[in-house]
Amino acid sequence: MSLMGNPDSFDHVQTTIEPVDAAGQHRVFMRYRAENKFGGMSLGAVEATLDNTDCTPTSMS
Repeated sequence: MSLMGNPDSFDHVQTTIEPVDAAGQHRVFMRYRAENKFGGMSLGAVEATLDNTDCTPTSMS
């Protein structure tokens, strides 16, 4: 199940990955556009923390 109302409307804008920190984690930021419930395009963002050893997400918001 998708959390996006129209997954086909997903349009990647930018992804930024910070260098690994002392705890062995990377912070990742992604911006995207997607169709909102009114049919217009909205800008969205996701932030995650990844483990440096295997890229496993340790948090996401």
